[in-house]
Amino acid sequence: MTSENYEQRINQLLSTAAGLPTLPGVAMQVITSVNDKHADVAALIQILQRDPALAAKILRVANSPIYGSRRGVESLQQAVVMLGMRATHSLALSFSLVPALKLQSEGTLDYALYWRRCLLSATAAKQIAACILPADKEAAFLAALIQDLGMLVLDRVMPELYAGLPCSQMDHLGLLAHERSRFGLDHAHVGGWMAREWGFSERMQNAVAHSHQPEGADGGDSDRQFACCVALGAELADMMLGADGDCDLYRIAAKAEQWLAIDGVSTGGIVESVTRSIPAFERIFDTRLLDQDKLQMISDLAREKLAELRAVASGE
Repeated sequence: MTSENYEQRINQLLSTAAGLPTLPGVAMQVITSVNDKHADVAALIQILQRDPALAAKILRVANSPIYGSRRGVESLQQAVVMLGMRATHSLALSFSLVPALKLQSEGTLDYALYWRRCLLSATAAKQIAACILPADKEAAFLAALIQDLGMLVLDRVMPELYAGLPCSQMDHLGLLAHERSRFGLDHAHVGGWMAREWGFSERMQNAVAHSHQPEGADGGDSDRQFACCVALGAELADMMLGADGDCDLYRIAAKAEQWLAIDGVSTGGIVESVTRSIPAFERIFDTRLLDQDKLQMISDLAREKLAELRAVASGE
């Protein structure tokens, strides 16, 4: 099916569908701010002040060690300046999206697993982008967080779609095949469509739509790299959420080399950075992503791989 045919089918099936996920007003205002090249700190603060709970979360993050706070941040002005506009936009949208979409959850999708994967993917994508596109690491976090948005849409349009899956919900290639056979579309294409409806940038739409085939992403090299950071974040999340015997760091390293020309040593370092950052993100989002034993096992594997690869590189 061509991209034009996908577009036509999505519009036909979803544009008149009732009950599609909706964004809270503050999230829409933040997206507008993201897309406004002239937006400043004062304008963003005004948006955040309209949602006291959101403002409190931004302040809490600003005082979190994960963002390098060395002194108490007491005001939104200080928080936005310390975090930066990009990080504040990303966090504000994340804090708005997760609870809002959870409340709209319906159908037979395993939402607990869905959101754990989203947050792990986002955490990993941010660490990956920090090595490849450091200026876009916050955007990569957000793109990874919404990359499976299409699954929420399909679950609302066809509540029975994910009942009796012929594969695990963790098997995204199997999910794509199931969705195409039942719906004629997959969640990546639908998610890209929804991201456009919500006003996200073309780059974000592109990353979502190509989240399982990032090398085919539209745009220049930077846009493809961005999409690959998002997709690799999801691959890493799948490894972390899989059975203990499925923790194949070599497969992740192969994907990193193929998609982003990241060598094995750097991949091991990224995985180690992700495992170190997970507890902080769990506190920020008030959720458990991985149990401590699993986290320790993956961290140990990453260190072992790093040591092995460094030994090879040094000729020992």
